[in-house]
Amino acid sequence: MELTEKQKNCKWCHPGSDLKANFGVAWEGNALAFDNVDSPQVMSGGPYSGDITFDLDTNQLISYGESTDPTTIDVLYCPMCGRPLGGNEDG
Repeated sequence: MELTEKQKNCKWCHPGSDLKANFGVAWEGNALAFDNVDSPQVMSGGPYSGDITFDLDTNQLISYGESTDPTTIDVLYCPMCGRPLGGNEDG
């Protein structure tokens, strides 16, 4: 699969991008800390009681709430650009 320009330059699914952060850094290694992100599309303190991260190593959205076990959701495509993730990049 050939990536579009939007997918090639997506700052939401490429670690080290210039994604702006409210505090700290948006990308920490291969994990995007949504609570740090300065964007109207991401709201901290929503229905979740803890930090929310997107981990590109595991391709999971992870919510750290009050329980000791985080809630995880597998993510197959970048929700911002639609780029396939987790080895699906080639088709």
